[in-house]
This record gives sequence, structure tokens and C-alpha cells, in this order.
Amino acid sequence: IWSLGITVGEMLNCGNPPWPPFPGAAHAFMHIASDAGVPIIPTHVSPLGADFIRKCTMRDPKLRASAAELLGHEWLQVDIDS
Repeated sequence: IWSLGITVGEMLNCGNPPWPPFPGAAHAFMHIASDAGVPIIPTHVSPLGADFIRKCTMRDPKLRASAAELLGHEWLQVDIDS
């Protein structure tokens, strides 16, 4: 689920990573692993899209949304009658 949130964030950010550039991989890994290491959500993402990414990337896995919950997320719902 974490990887899904990161991938969606990267796709919405034109392939750019969800963290600012770091001088080396070690700095990036330390930032990602820290409690403050939440991904940066692109500003142009809708509130529902941002909510989806946040639910995927909750630090505590017990608080993170399940696949079933995410499948029912409003951001993924498509109105095929429109």
C-alpha cells in the first residue's frame, strides 16, 4: 500500500520523486525512514487525490488504509454515465 501511494504521487508529479532531491541515496533513505519523512504531495493534486495518497502513506501500518478501503475511495470512483 505504501508503494502504491508513492507511485501514484510520482505519476502525478510527472515522474519526480515525492521527496526533494538529496545529495545522495543515504540522505534520502534517512529522510524517508524518519517520522517526519512523509511524501510531498504535488500542489495541483485534488483534495481527494491528496487524501488517497495520505491514506496510503500513513507511517503506522495499522493506520494505513487497506486495499479494500482504497478500492472504495471516492477518488477512484468513476462516473461512467457522464
